[in-house]
Amino acid sequence: MILSRIQQAAIIGAGIVIAALAIFATIQTFRLNSTQRALKDEREIVTRMNAESAAANGRYRSLEQRHLQDTQRIEKDKADEIADMRADRDAALAELRTRPRRPAATATQSAAAPQDGPGCTGAALFADDAAFLVGEAARADEIRTEVKACYAQYDSLAQALDTGR
Repeated sequence: MILSRIQQAAIIGAGIVIAALAIFATIQTFRLNSTQRALKDEREIVTRMNAESAAANGRYRSLEQRHLQDTQRIEKDKADEIADMRADRDAALAELRTRPRRPAATATQSAAAPQDGPGCTGAALFADDAAFLVGEAARADEIRTEVKACYAQYDSLAQALDTGR
């Protein structure tokens, strides 16, 4: 049986369409497989990055807690030291109450003339002068303690950051 040319052309055309569809389906399947592999790789990367991020967060939280504990300890030590200094200052000021007060300047004494009296040496300062010096010494000690605490906090943080890397 001989098919007509139209039927032959239709069969050939259908074969070409089927072949084109098969090629298109093969290409799309390849692209789908490639995309799925890339997506799987990306998911593995994201999972690994999440695990690394969680581990880093844990390390830095631990580092933060240690630094917070160090800071609290340094602040407590500083407060204790300042309290001790203030107690010493108050005790010294209480002892000064027994010292003689500076005599009032008379009209005959010149302000520029040096005085040779009992309150002119360090061992026998008048109460007002000694109280001023004790107060200034205590203030200087408090400032020194504050600076020492700042350095201790800085050193603690610098060391923690160096070991945390």
